[in-house]
Amino acid sequence: PDKNLLDVLVSNPMKHERAGEDAVRFALENPIGSRKLRDLARPGQKVVIVEDLVSTGKSSLKAAQAVRDAGAEVIGMVAIFTYEFPQAAEAFKQAGIQLLTISNYTAMIDAAVKAKYIKPEDVETLKQWREDPANWTPSTPAID
Repeated sequence: PDKNLLDVLVSNPMKHERAGEDAVRFALENPIGSRKLRDLARPGQKVVIVEDLVSTGKSSLKAAQAVRDAGAEVIGMVAIFTYEFPQAAEAFKQAGIQLLTISNYTAMIDAAVKAKYIKPEDVETLKQWREDPANWTPSTPAID
């Protein structure tokens, strides 16, 4: 607790020679010029990692491993949203890291049905996608 997050993050200034799509691409690929997690974490520190989105969990758990490699203890991870992919749940379980989120795929579907953005009969299709998005293909209704 000796540093606030704002004391750690350093903006990555835009170089004036970049313009248009090149400038946008650079900003997305290099959002901050901050030190790496492994350089910030100290042996014995207890750390909670904050993420915006957890999909498969690979990048989140890579960050957690960097913190652990620095000798700190990852006591959990919080995120704004997760798709609740089964492989992510298994990966977090294997890593021994508890993931808490503000919202998730199930809550999003429930809210979308209540707001009539999607039809209740489409919920099953959306759930099937979540089980294996890489191999999912939409079902084609039979034509009589």
